[in-house]
Amino acid sequence: MRKDIMKFKCYVWGSGSDWVAICTDLDIAVQGSSFKITKNLLNEAIDGFLHEVMKLPENEQKVFLKRRAPLFVRIKLHLKFHLFRIRTHFLEMSSKFQMYSFSTSHSAS
Repeated sequence: MRKDIMKFKCYVWGSGSDWVAICTDLDIAVQGSSFKITKNLLNEAIDGFLHEVMKLPENEQKVFLKRRAPLFVRIKLHLKFHLFRIRTHFLEMSSKFQMYSFSTSHSAS
């Protein structure tokens, strides 16, 4: 049995003990108390979602695997991330707020 590897676009942002993460390709979001905890919670949520989706008939799987966050949310996060990078990296403005963009890979089993 072949295991497909799927990649998903994700964002994590926050400061102190208030963090949020979202996988925009599956419209799954979580909250946590640190970057590491929040990222791990998001990966666990994605794994759990995929585990349940793979139990469905193939035609239903396709519907759930194409369940992206609304376009305005994806655009807003993309712009917010790049504006954050410009402000912190190019303009050298410091901020307690942090934002990260990453891709995560999961196997469909």
